[in-house]
Amino acid sequence: MTISFSEAPVVHEHLSRDDFSDTEHRQYWYTKKELSAIKRDTKKTITWIMGGMNGNRDMFCPTGLEWKTPTNLRIHKLHKEEAIRTVLKAQESPSSKTDPEWVAKAYATYSTHSMEEAIMAATE
Repeated sequence: MTISFSEAPVVHEHLSRDDFSDTEHRQYWYTKKELSAIKRDTKKTITWIMGGMNGNRDMFCPTGLEWKTPTNLRIHKLHKEEAIRTVLKAQESPSSKTDPEWVAKAYATYSTHSMEEAIMAATE
């Protein structure tokens, strides 16, 4: 996978949320009650993950929530900060002036490393 920047912007037409009727809003958006239930279930799942994932596995869906545990949240934050530093450093490089893909390549190199770590963690 590569990241690149185009000289010509691409515009995708879409409806504004103001263009939806009240009925359509109720059909397509979560209610406050539904959002609260999602947050409550997420917290229960994270507590379950932190407790060693014992018990009824059918009650929980941990996929994608592993990074929300306190330890993994810190690691996730560090990775995000390092990705930002990588991009900023690449932007300052003289190579970024001569190669328009330089910053994208630097980020791709960093994110490939992160992706490999994520795959290893998921398969343990």
